[in-house]
Amino acid sequence: MREIKFRVWADDMAFICPSDSFSLVLHDTGPRIQMWCSDGLADEFPAEIIEQYTGLKDKNGVEIYEGDIVDVPYNSLGAHHVEFKDGRFTCIGYDLRRCTVIGNIHENPELLK
Repeated sequence: MREIKFRVWADDMAFICPSDSFSLVLHDTGPRIQMWCSDGLADEFPAEIIEQYTGLKDKNGVEIYEGDIVDVPYNSLGAHHVEFKDGRFTCIGYDLRRCTVIGNIHENPELLK
């Protein structure tokens, strides 16, 4: 069974959130994240982007999230991004455990060109 956690983007910063430490709240102004700590609510902020952990790590042990850009060692077509499609995490059919995370689509979009 894989660990369920998310990478949440707010104000151009990414936060890694285990599924039991935050709640997604829908307001009229848009989705917001409520972060929890042991003594109660710690913070609430707008949730611009929410990406799920794939449950996989790259060949260097780095956790792979939706939106990550990976280098495929046996492909000359360049970097690819990880997405959730047809009920599974995919990167154009490659085995993500053999790839290397080199960035993400939010901070490094130039890597996909």
